[in-house]
Amino acid sequence: MSLSSEPNIFEHGGGGQGKKTPSGTKRTYAVQAVRQAIIDGLYAPGERLREEKLAADLDISPTPIREALLILEAQGLVETWPRRGATVVELTRDDIIDIYRIRNVLEPFATRAAMERLTPYDRGRLLLDLRETHREWADALREDRLEPVPRLNWHFHHLIYSAANSSHLVETIERLWNKLPHYWLRSIPGRAKWAFDQHDEIIAAVEVGDSDVAGKAMSRHISSAAEGLTAYLNGDDFPPASAGHLTAPPA
Repeated sequence: MSLSSEPNIFEHGGGGQGKKTPSGTKRTYAVQAVRQAIIDGLYAPGERLREEKLAADLDISPTPIREALLILEAQGLVETWPRRGATVVELTRDDIIDIYRIRNVLEPFATRAAMERLTPYDRGRLLLDLRETHREWADALREDRLEPVPRLNWHFHHLIYSAANSSHLVETIERLWNKLPHYWLRSIPGRAKWAFDQHDEIIAAVEVGDSDVAGKAMSRHISSAAEGLTAYLNGDDFPPASAGHLTAPPA
């Protein structure tokens, strides 16, 4: 099949970009477009990312595409293989479980660190931002419009973790997130609403202002998400009965 006869996933807003004149550097444009396409599930795990096809779709030369793929590899979204080129990272079930275990160490720590350094005023501003993100998510659920949910999910968590004022910690967490298929959040029936309900309870924990309360809420959230995804990968319904609200005892 020729390049011209293959569909361009970046047209009509695919990959969160649409086909438009790049803003900033072409490399940055390529990183943003391909990254969003991977997160949105437009490229399947293990799928080859052909430089010439990406260059044609984004209407730029192969050089910034090549540079973008190296950046995406460093961010954990892409793997490079001899004689095969770049592919979307493909994880096993054990890989996913391992990532969630690591997340459940780093993210509660980041949450506690954020709560410890925030002044009452800063915590109030954080709550306003969290509630605004939550409102956008509620609108998306009400309108059965799940495309923005993965982006809103990361934004919600990032608001909390970035308040810890540790760029290295946030970068490490983001790299782990990049490895996970975020489109599951909108493709697994019921998962978007389930995560929304749990975030509502995290907001309540942040409002309390106690670092231990907020850290434990985040830990239960991640444990519950891991349990639910494990059940789904095993062919069970999502979420299982034990992966419910955060007020339930942690697994």
